[in-house]
Amino acid sequence: MEFARRGYDVTGIDITPVYIDYANEQAKRENLNAKFICQDIRTITFDKEYDVVLNMADGAIGYLEDDEENHKIFSVIAKALKNGGKPSSDNDIPLMVYSIRE
Repeated sequence: MEFARRGYDVTGIDITPVYIDYANEQAKRENLNAKFICQDIRTITFDKEYDVVLNMADGAIGYLEDDEENHKIFSVIAKALKNGGKPSSDNDIPLMVYSIRE
């Protein structure tokens, strides 16, 4: 939400309906340019739509059935990024914020 509060367009994805409902309600209440989608990240399709993909709370990486399933997440991230886009995680937010401001 904080990126939307600062004027960035935000799309969030999570498999947990209650999280998505809450996020959409909060975005609407604050009139933010943010949308949240309830879906398994491994099955969503984007094509060079984002400047930054931020993977929060490990984004299930390492918790899935096997490495092949984990790799699906990295594939989705790579396909979602525009040319020159930056993947990031919540472990390196200061670096990502600096990169966005360049």
